[in-house]
Amino acid sequence: MSDVADVSAGMSTFSTPVETDQWWHFKCRTAAGVARWASPRRPDDQGSGEGKVVAESLLARPGARRIGDDSPSDLLGSAVAVAFHPSGDRVAYVSDSSGTEHLRLYVRWIDQPGHDEVFADSVSHSLCWGVGDHADHLYFCKIDDTLRPYAVARTTASGDTKDVLVEHDPERSVRVARCVTGDALVVHSASAVSTHVHAVDDTGTVARFAGPDRSDARWHIDTVFADNGTRRWIALADNGQDGRFRVMTATGVPGDECWTIVYTPKENHIRALHSRGTHALVEEVGPEGERYMFVSADGTAHVVQRTDIWNGRPARYVLDLSSAGDTTSFTVSTPLDPPFVVDVDGAGRARRRTPETSHTYEMTQIGAVAPDGLSVPVTMLRRRGADWGAPCAVEVYGAYGVELGRQFDPTVTQLLDAGIVVAIAHVRGGSERGPGWHALGIGAGKEDSVSDFLACLEEIGRHLWVDPRRVAAWGTSAGGTIVCAAINRAPHLMFAAALDVPFVDPLGTLSDDKAPLALRDRAEWGDPVHDAMVLAAMQRYSPLQNAGPGPHPILRVTAGQHDPRAPLADIERWLDRLGEVDVVRVITESGHTGDRAGTVQWLTELLAKTRDHDATMRRVS
Repeated sequence: MSDVADVSAGMSTFSTPVETDQWWHFKCRTAAGVARWASPRRPDDQGSGEGKVVAESLLARPGARRIGDDSPSDLLGSAVAVAFHPSGDRVAYVSDSSGTEHLRLYVRWIDQPGHDEVFADSVSHSLCWGVGDHADHLYFCKIDDTLRPYAVARTTASGDTKDVLVEHDPERSVRVARCVTGDALVVHSASAVSTHVHAVDDTGTVARFAGPDRSDARWHIDTVFADNGTRRWIALADNGQDGRFRVMTATGVPGDECWTIVYTPKENHIRALHSRGTHALVEEVGPEGERYMFVSADGTAHVVQRTDIWNGRPARYVLDLSSAGDTTSFTVSTPLDPPFVVDVDGAGRARRRTPETSHTYEMTQIGAVAPDGLSVPVTMLRRRGADWGAPCAVEVYGAYGVELGRQFDPTVTQLLDAGIVVAIAHVRGGSERGPGWHALGIGAGKEDSVSDFLACLEEIGRHLWVDPRRVAAWGTSAGGTIVCAAINRAPHLMFAAALDVPFVDPLGTLSDDKAPLALRDRAEWGDPVHDAMVLAAMQRYSPLQNAGPGPHPILRVTAGQHDPRAPLADIERWLDRLGEVDVVRVITESGHTGDRAGTVQWLTELLAKTRDHDATMRRVS
């Protein structure tokens, strides 16, 4: 391919290639976005490869082709979800071509670019191909007027569509996934506090098999064990009594009574579970930090000895957990490391296959003390050897259990290379400390997320790496809510703020029963109509209702003309209430999608140019 050299030279990271019957598939990610590639397999291809070295060789192979970002109008290039057929000869994807979040489902044949078939409208981002003799069946989720995924449907190559499962409870949303072993499908029907799980066989028949019908029990069925030819399911489950998750297993297609607890941490909380073959990899977090365990189907558990692998960095496991003999391998990424492969032997000793590549940067973690005494973790990154007292960009999200900043992001290294410190505030509402950390930041707890962020800003400003006069806050969507609330309460803590599609009116939106997102999002934000504590909290932190004139940081605000979640009109009202403010407005024709590349470029230019102009720095007071 003529463009391989140019493309690979500009790539910040490659995903580990994924093997199908006929193709390797992988993603190339840069600060500008993601491109997807396919490369034909050869008879001598072995293993799943590991990161950039193998991906570059696949790029150079005759027949390799780019299947995303082929042109500015290529829908696959901006797809929000992608599922490759088991044979690898076609890809299903959903894209928001209208900008309204009513996604459209397409299928593209790898050998026929530009001839995509439309299979369904108004779908969610959850989709997968079928299993067994019905691998050509495509499963997806329909959405209603509130954008709630309410039904799992199946469509065939001929276009015949049938509902497989319909969830009538308006507080529950469904998602469908193909098990890692590829021999079964799982449907989760979840509310904010409980989960029902269903198995789907190769004919589309649904069986309920986990998740007691209690309002306080949550289940997450990730995949299956292949254990002596017997299907063994594995679950991360909360019994609803103490908020602690356990690892459970069962055989066949069981009911609730068939599940057996095989592992319960003594002091730590389980943050995530990944499994394949006969082992599960469990991420834990506790008073002494993070720990990673391998748990077998019989409940045997041992610690992964990881100190010399990623130097204590918080890590997120992303792909390809597999077993061969007594060695288990997995692909991992850290905030400073593109994906790489780690092998672990039966005693838990870990070995990294490829040398560490991130000596250019360094990372530390600090804690900020919230007003209620809780310690809030902050991850700080910088270029090794950079000057003390540098400008700093602080990112926050704090909602929906999203873990922010635990895997490699090339936009972050762009800031680091410009001499800017990057800090990530892990406030309540995310799941960096397990599911309980998310639970502390829902409903009335959203106000605590704002208080957490203010504490983080103060602590970051005291750090030797950072010049407190040059701190910029950065939030997208729900993260924008926290940043906007912080601007209202303590504008002096930040020199600038970047806001991508910020949700500035949670009080007004969640109080309107006719608003499309009100019923669905009350599970996360609370119900100000029927819950007095939620109402009182929102009245104190909701950005639109608490905005007023005065000195404010420099702003960059991105808004979408067709955004149903963070309407442009609400954002303009918030800006108007701030009075005279230095603001860069970026109005897109899309829906609820930010402009991360543009935001990073703005932050880089704004903060980097302040390094030589300390005397002219603006400090809000």
